[in-house]
Amino acid sequence: MAAEGTGALSVLGLSAARQDAYVRLIGRHTATAAQLAPGWPYPEPLEQVLDWLVGARLAYRSGGGYTAVAPRDALDARLADGWQRLRAAREYADRIARDYQPPRPGTSAQVVELVTGAGAVVERLLRALRDTRTELRRLVRPPYQPAAVDAAVEDLAAPTRILHQPGDRAVPAPHARTVDRLPVALYLIDDRLAVVPTGADAALVVHPSELLRALGLLFEGLWERAGPAGRPAVRGQDRLVELLLSGQTDEAIGRALGVSPRTTQRYIAAMMAADGARTRFQAGVQVALRRP
Repeated sequence: MAAEGTGALSVLGLSAARQDAYVRLIGRHTATAAQLAPGWPYPEPLEQVLDWLVGARLAYRSGGGYTAVAPRDALDARLADGWQRLRAAREYADRIARDYQPPRPGTSAQVVELVTGAGAVVERLLRALRDTRTELRRLVRPPYQPAAVDAAVEDLAAPTRILHQPGDRAVPAPHARTVDRLPVALYLIDDRLAVVPTGADAALVVHPSELLRALGLLFEGLWERAGPAGRPAVRGQDRLVELLLSGQTDEAIGRALGVSPRTTQRYIAAMMAADGARTRFQAGVQVALRRP
């Protein structure tokens, strides 16, 4: 009988030893621990298990021994207690579920997110650029993105540093340099996100992780190799200097360079700050004097 019931009542908190003791006690109705002990196979002391049954209202002490509570009454009471605990657990789960926000695709729960489809890549890049607050760092090399992405870069209010390869397609920026060879195309948004285009219709989005930190270190290492800090080195700089020295307005310079007046103002302000120039004309002269 003991073997038959073993494990059946574990859902009610009865281990195999407790079930066996209860079944033995039911067989005798009232008995002492010594009377129930023959053949006891468990490491737990039988008397300790019987005391647990008393605490669980499955038995009670009677003289020097123990008396079993009728199974239906005792087990129904345990079931009722179990249902109350389950209801309490469910209510608690419902309460904390209201505060649970599952991670969205592309959040820090993922280290690397794969974006596929040319339109999806552009949309993800534009969204990332719109969220830039501290700084954009960019490596420009194939695969190139549509003009809308370059325009979004130009319109950023946040500081921007850009690295190009010599003779490669340049994106005007107040702080840009050239380096012999770039290993990847890269957009580093603040220190919290990186977008790595891997083809015309695919990109990897890297979230906070050691990989993101490594990409930041890669950019900084390339930036230091590229030349003195703060001095623009993009194609179009010579034209900007010529236009400045000729006294052109921001609107005229912007039209000539194919950028907005606001972007033109940022270029000029960066040149002035880099050389400590007090006027636009002085900035143009100082850049011109540095030409080989």
